[in-house]
Amino acid sequence: MVFRRLEYEFDLLEQLGYDGFKAIKQDFDHIQSELPADNGYAFHTFEEGASGPFGEETPGRWRSREDVLSRYRTVFIKYWLFGDYSYLIQTVRGRKLIANLERVVRRSIPGWYDTHARHRSLAGGPTSE
Repeated sequence: MVFRRLEYEFDLLEQLGYDGFKAIKQDFDHIQSELPADNGYAFHTFEEGASGPFGEETPGRWRSREDVLSRYRTVFIKYWLFGDYSYLIQTVRGRKLIANLERVVRRSIPGWYDTHARHRSLAGGPTSE
């Protein structure tokens, strides 16, 4: 992946009026979630491969473009080191190293991320911690 393409996506989202963003790791942490239901909240288990919760039900606070792009810089470093096109994944030793790391941390490395965006017409606005 090319980071400039991600920045271009954020340019388009801002032009369309989006000003709150989240970078959500689509990992097993988010496969189970409490979601709004008719009588409060209901626990839901998403099937493997599902994107999981959406919008306000996603974990974390809405953030500014700059905050989320900063997060993605770290993600892109992980893609460069461990991703599908990294040097490590192309070697037997590298694949073993990645498999062992994933076993230790109990999640995929680097994993995949979805960008969630909130339109400025909704109350609130981006916040940072």
